[in-house]
Amino acid sequence: MENNKCVVLSFEQLDMGRYVKLLPHTPRFLDIDNPKMELENVLVNYPILSLNDNISCMFDEYGEISFTVVEIEPNVKQGIYIVDTDLSVDFCEPLGYKEKIENERTVNKYLEVSEVDGIKIVRMKEMGLSFDL
Repeated sequence: MENNKCVVLSFEQLDMGRYVKLLPHTPRFLDIDNPKMELENVLVNYPILSLNDNISCMFDEYGEISFTVVEIEPNVKQGIYIVDTDLSVDFCEPLGYKEKIENERTVNKYLEVSEVDGIKIVRMKEMGLSFDL
């Protein structure tokens, strides 16, 4: 800010928030036992939420996890006030969730395929089993 410049401030009354939907930025969020309770402790640092706000939360066991506000009610462009209100919180599917599920579903990470004399041998690394194909 430059010296001798005019700054205009205005007061605006915000609606009390009833609902917020958050997009977690990592699938690690799914590992939290009680995310709503944990988030309640963090949201005291964010008295006002607007669409597309990014908030960052520090969880004891999981470190920092960021969220984007994707939906608010009432749906007003200037935001909602969330202090001393009964706020319902919902979550979207975290970013990277589909990739995480695909990686966990596949058995390929446990298989070791080799070929000896034209015979394919499939070994399961973890179990010590082998199959001749």
